[in-house]
Amino acid sequence: MKKYDVRLMTPYVSWENIEAEDEQAAIAQCTLEHWPFFGPMSFLAIEVETVVEGEECPHCGENRMDWLIWNDAGEIKCQSCESAYSID
Repeated sequence: MKKYDVRLMTPYVSWENIEAEDEQAAIAQCTLEHWPFFGPMSFLAIEVETVVEGEECPHCGENRMDWLIWNDAGEIKCQSCESAYSID
């Protein structure tokens, strides 16, 4: 299974970390469960890379690489909850 962020083609509507076999399955899942009156052409699915287990944010559970910023000191800043942490 891969993970996808699925966005409706309007600002501010998205679902994160949808587990699905491919982009079409992720879009179908969101279409059926959340917004059945929009057709699949209204959605965009973006595959996300996730960190290995144990490196996710201990405060909020964020695991998307693009949302966890490593600095030169080895500290990680979570862009979801703004907390900072390190991995031993």
